[in-house]
Amino acid sequence: MRYGGLLVLVFLFVREYRRLRGQQARLGSRLQQWQKLWNRFLAISKLPANPAWTAATYADNLPKHWPSAWQTAVQEFLHSYNALRFSENDEQAIQDIEQSLEKCSQIFSKGNTA
Repeated sequence: MRYGGLLVLVFLFVREYRRLRGQQARLGSRLQQWQKLWNRFLAISKLPANPAWTAATYADNLPKHWPSAWQTAVQEFLHSYNALRFSENDEQAIQDIEQSLEKCSQIFSKGNTA
């Protein structure tokens, strides 16, 4: 009886350990996707990487010399990023943010050629 109980406890421990490791791997992948999007945004906008700043802080500290189209596009991206970063539907949220980032990229490239 003791060995049976011990085997059940070992089985439950191993099962729970594997479940938690799988969940951690999914969270790590999710964080990497969001970090990759954020780094692309910083590269496109050429804003400084400041780990202490939130998306709202970036929105409040956009360069004053930027054209209004740039500021509007970046503010829309930052607002969307802030709203969707912790949403339940990751796949749709990431697609929406990628579209917003692509819009920023297009507006920045038009501004650089003009």
